[in-house]
Amino acid sequence: MLQKLMSRCSLLEDLHLSCLALKHIYVSKLHKLKIISIRELAHELQSVQIVVPSLEQFSLNCKESILIDMVECPLMVLKLKRVLLTDHEFRVLISSFPLLEDLKVIFCLHLKRITISSNLLKNLSISFCYKLMAIDIDAPNLLSFCYLDNPIPVSSMNVPCPWKVELSNNYGDDPDTQWYIKIKEFLTGSNQIEDVILTVDTSKRYSFNFDECRESSPSFPREIGNLYVTIYVAYYHYAALLDGLLEVCYPRTLSVSLYERSFGSSFIEWLYEKLMNVDASCCDSHDIKCWRHYLKDFKIGGFLMSHPEDQNPLCLDNFSVDNLEDALRQYRNGIVRIPLNWRFPEFYK
Repeated sequence: MLQKLMSRCSLLEDLHLSCLALKHIYVSKLHKLKIISIRELAHELQSVQIVVPSLEQFSLNCKESILIDMVECPLMVLKLKRVLLTDHEFRVLISSFPLLEDLKVIFCLHLKRITISSNLLKNLSISFCYKLMAIDIDAPNLLSFCYLDNPIPVSSMNVPCPWKVELSNNYGDDPDTQWYIKIKEFLTGSNQIEDVILTVDTSKRYSFNFDECRESSPSFPREIGNLYVTIYVAYYHYAALLDGLLEVCYPRTLSVSLYERSFGSSFIEWLYEKLMNVDASCCDSHDIKCWRHYLKDFKIGGFLMSHPEDQNPLCLDNFSVDNLEDALRQYRNGIVRIPLNWRFPEFYK
């Protein structure tokens, strides 16, 4: 039926197939076709074969391990969602598209290692691949890289472009020194990291030891654009949390999200007190010292809301810090942004 229908649409340029409960999808002889999107959630699909030399974009959303044959398609844009590919199948598939410029990999739950080598790839996004353990990316002309809500990988990266990274300790990791070291080492893959989003939940064991971290990872932390944190950490862990965060990277802006269930408000109050009274006598014996020695000054910004749907948020830009404590008690939602001004040693420049 599908073949018969397509045979009557020889000028078709854009084809979307959704929930057809087909076992096999075969598309050919559509010489104008540029875009194909397949969404099949019925656990029926077994194979996709496409012979369309004009095809530029392909999107596949399914929940099965399927055979994909698209060798003759000069794809430039590829999106894979929920496709149960093995590492080898993924590598073979990607190598079939030497002209690929835009790749999104989402919820591909069989992937443990992603290997990509391309001089033409411009945009790469990997998200929600919960079993991913390693990535090996050689893409020297990449313009953007997003790594969102996957485990912290062992990585080999040639990706000289802005990064956006979102990580959490929701994959069986205790937020301890080794967890922070893994994040720090991953971030060394780029000096153009724009955003790092961290969610820290201490439902498990929490600890951070500066000496252990420096012994295992003696390099200077990366300077990044924005470190955005959501905190579910009890008060007595705040000092270790701050040391861990600022050993991972030196953000130009530290943003703390406030939610009813999070500890953001109390953390902001505690943090402001610590930043106002920095004690830099802690690690004089180290060549590379902790964040206290390099922080020059800071400001308060962002916005607060009384509830998530508040249409009149309180702007904190140029806000009097004397009133911050009262504001945090009244407004329990929002984002507090703290621009941090660093003064780094000469060897870091």
